Amino acid sequence: MLAVGTLLGSGGLVGVGPGATAAGASTGASSKGPTEYYLALGDSLAAGVGASTTGTGYVADLYAKEHKKKRWHGLVLENLSCSGATTASMINGGGCPYTTGTQLGDAEAFLAAHAGHVAFVTIDIGANDVDSCVNGTGIDMTCFNNGMSAITANVPLILSGLAAAGGSTPVVGMSYYDPFLAAWVLLGTSGQAIARESETLADTLNGLLVGDFGSARTADVAGAFATSNFALKAKYGGTTVPVNVARVCEWTHMCTSEDFHADDAGHAQIAKAFEKVLGPVLSGRVRQRP
Repeated sequence: MLAVGTLLGSGGLVGVGPGATAAGASTGASSKGPTEYYLALGDSLAAGVGASTTGTGYVADLYAKEHKKKRWHGLVLENLSCSGATTASMINGGGCPYTTGTQLGDAEAFLAAHAGHVAFVTIDIGANDVDSCVNGTGIDMTCFNNGMSAITANVPLILSGLAAAGGSTPVVGMSYYDPFLAAWVLLGTSGQAIARESETLADTLNGLLVGDFGSARTADVAGAFATSNFALKAKYGGTTVPVNVARVCEWTHMCTSEDFHADDAGHAQIAKAFEKVLGPVLSGRVRQRP
């Protein structure tokens, strides 16, 4: 995802520029067996933007949890994510420097170079294809439909490239929370309509992503953030707000600084959503320590 959104303006998002590139966080491999890898791909969420400390975020949280588990001989993180990445830039390049010129190209090269030793891949992509379509006056449906068309065309290409290079290596994607629910708080009464409309479009986006990744291999981040729950049963800033609005306000920087990114609590929730999916996906696949 891009960085700071301006709901109160008319121009959509303002990006902060490239974030993480190929930033592998290495931990020494175990001498008891071959090194295994966690390959992370995606946009600024995967790069950890929004977390309070550099080098943290949901990828780091997930890696820390998996690295501690006895099922690995030693797990090493390779994070190729890029802040501002879209489905098109992942395929065609732009934004961050890569050896092959593209995030997908470097991912395919990494999978091929470490054949049989990549334990799993996580990916979040697609939000930047549509995030700029929402602003303080409403939603640009032409922009949104164009973004959805790009996602429809590009995500299958990304997944087919990963499958061709990585064989049966599990690839787990994610649905997205809806940062524009914050319009409920930021824009008052007029923002409630924007929040409701944005949730409908987020549901459309997430339905497409789940269809591409497969329901069994999609971390339910939207569910963790209660994205569809408009029940007036939560509080934010001393005011009663819908549950979904409260979670976006509490787990992202959107209601305080109009920054779409998850905060530390939000990144932790994203990691938990991935962990719930990875357990069943990896069951029976991983090597056990002798």
